[in-house]
Amino acid sequence: KRTTRVSSPQAIELAKQLKDKDITMYGTYWCPHCSRQKELFGAEAWSIMNYVECSPKGYGYKGQEMCKNIDGYPTF
Repeated sequence: KRTTRVSSPQAIELAKQLKDKDITMYGTYWCPHCSRQKELFGAEAWSIMNYVECSPKGYGYKGQEMCKNIDGYPTF
């Protein structure tokens, strides 16, 4: 699902700060909490974020080793 909400200036600034600090969100396409987090950021801010898809059936999954020890999503 695409993020449709318009980002607030604060969300855009937060996304920039997270990106500058090399912070990544780990999630899955099927996780409702991940979808909610993306919507809270909004489309513009979300496009700035580092994101790793941890579900083998998800778009962009490449066998991410870093997802192996994650117990819940989203994880930053």
